[in-house]
Amino acid sequence: MSYCVNCGVELELGAKRCPLCAVPVINPYDNQSHNRAYPEKVVLPPKVRRRYSAILISLIMLIPNIICSIVNYFFTFDTIGAWSLYVNIPSILVWVFFVLPFIWRRSEVFITILIDTIVSCVCLYIISLITTPGDWFLKVALPFVLLFAAELSVLILWTKNKKRDWPILSIAILVLIILCSLELELLITSSNGKSYVPYLAFFHFNTTLYPKPCTVA
Repeated sequence: MSYCVNCGVELELGAKRCPLCAVPVINPYDNQSHNRAYPEKVVLPPKVRRRYSAILISLIMLIPNIICSIVNYFFTFDTIGAWSLYVNIPSILVWVFFVLPFIWRRSEVFITILIDTIVSCVCLYIISLITTPGDWFLKVALPFVLLFAAELSVLILWTKNKKRDWPILSIAILVLIILCSLELELLITSSNGKSYVPYLAFFHFNTTLYPKPCTVA
């Protein structure tokens, strides 16, 4: 067994440097290669790295939300109202949509869609309570979110067992966008008591298939 000439710590077989003081180890009688007891670098698997990154992003997002909530409810709630919810709600949606899937060990796509739908409906309902009163949540927001979640689930289920054919997938996404545009227009016009004219859907269809060239003045 070898010892460091500088600090006297016991060295493992085949060590090149002292783990305590980093002094190089020179042993002229040790010409055999030995397996290290511990690796020089700790390499984490990609999934673990993504999970740690997601947890770090969650902590970074949590700090400004806590600060805004404390300032709002202890200093400015009586004069301005619950303005911190306008910061908290987008942060919650961003975290649920983009950060939460990286934290889960087993992320099932349909469970993810279900959680995103529930969180979206709850956040929209809270927004409807703190904004101007009206029934836009029940007549527009809630039906649109539920329809979009159902159509997205059908699209994923249809493409799950098929080969990745990008033209067919692009057409399916285009059809989904047009359907969402039609549904949104129908819900808005029906909530306002007006006749339905599908302007927005045809606009999406025309601009997607026949994009106009950019002109410079």
